Amino acid sequence: MEDPSRMKINGKRSRTQLLKTPRDSALSLQLTHNVRHAGDFLEARGWRWLGEYLRTVLNGRDNFREYDLSDSRAGVYVMPEAVSVALASDWATGTINAYRVRDEILRLQPDITMHLGDVYYVGKQEEFDKYFLGDDDWPRGALPPAEGITALPSYALNGNHEMYSGGHAYFRSIREHFGQEASFFCVENEYWRIIGLDTGYSTKLIPGLELLPWWVRLQPQNIQWLQRNVLSSSDTRPILLLSHHQWFSAFEREHRKLGKDLGNDPRYLLWFWGHEHRLAGYGAYQTHSKGPLIRGRCIGHGGMPIEDIHRPVKRDRNLVFYDRRVAGSVDSTEVGYCGFALLEFDRETLVIRYVEETGRVLVREKWVRTPDGARGEVLDFDADLLTLVRPIDDLVA
Repeated sequence: MEDPSRMKINGKRSRTQLLKTPRDSALSLQLTHNVRHAGDFLEARGWRWLGEYLRTVLNGRDNFREYDLSDSRAGVYVMPEAVSVALASDWATGTINAYRVRDEILRLQPDITMHLGDVYYVGKQEEFDKYFLGDDDWPRGALPPAEGITALPSYALNGNHEMYSGGHAYFRSIREHFGQEASFFCVENEYWRIIGLDTGYSTKLIPGLELLPWWVRLQPQNIQWLQRNVLSSSDTRPILLLSHHQWFSAFEREHRKLGKDLGNDPRYLLWFWGHEHRLAGYGAYQTHSKGPLIRGRCIGHGGMPIEDIHRPVKRDRNLVFYDRRVAGSVDSTEVGYCGFALLEFDRETLVIRYVEETGRVLVREKWVRTPDGARGEVLDFDADLLTLVRPIDDLVA
């Protein structure tokens, strides 16, 4: 009997169709047309592909949305003091595994949900409509209206796959379906701040440039807003960063420009990113003096199962744990699980759970707001499920 995770049910994609999905615009467009092998594709639909590719490349990027900086609160949303926030990245694959993640998120009933980017394969409108915006697709937050609360129930960041088709569907969709004005934002309460960044916009200009490690960057409008509306005051609230791309990695290419764009503000506490299809946790790390000293959390396995079951290639990034378990195989290639993170804020306290598509909790960490930042501890950790590289307490040191 065929593995259910490889079957197409109700028009959903199989894991086989997504395995080793290239992060290149041309090959992603090939997969948009549902043909895995280039030779078969060119023979069957070569002219269609060429027309689509030229139209995608030549139609340019959608306009970058920005805030009116004459309003110091523009792009800053208020959430309750007690609130839960679910984070997942690379979720919009349309696979059975992605919908298992959705079901687990809905079971936990978060107030707010945030997608960290990538609607596969090239973020066209039909892909948004079919795999992200439907009633049974991306789980919406359950945050009820309340006086003084301006946070939206759901947010979505920009990724490289959205930009392969110019970002037109992305910017239209977040505005019309989420009420999100721009691709970056700050959601805060009296004790904490969550800042979403747009690292995807720079990936669509000339095909292939997103593969250069120094090319991915923040847009000037994003940096200016961050400096004026968020970091300009003496506010001491700890900051949790969200982005699609990683600043550093023990496994894959690094995007060093991102750290320089952010600066080394001591308020940065944690950085959640996707893009790499894995689950990994890092202790405090700083690649250079111009970037932040920060603890990384890679959660790029929201809808794309962990596809590289191997050990890290860089051993000086303060990697603490990662998931290298095998959940099954696709075309004789071993793949892992999908999952997400749940952030539970309760005034000065923040508890973070890393949850698998099966509902198992792999790690729980706790942070307590202090006058000069935050103090952390690991509440529990399943050593039988994850690979430990360093002592688990290094995760919060």
